[in-house]
Amino acid sequence: MLIVGERSLPYADSDLVQAQGIPVGIVPHAGHSMAWENPQGLAQLIASHS
Repeated sequence: MLIVGERSLPYADSDLVQAQGIPVGIVPHAGHSMAWENPQGLAQLIASHS
């Protein structure tokens, strides 16, 4: 899974990644520093795809 922060969008390669069958997860209220800006949102996203 490719994980990007909502504030980092648009992510140029997300369509290419999804076309290869790789899911793209978006962490709300976060940019590049997802673990710092929204640690709970990042953890929830990871847990939901485990």
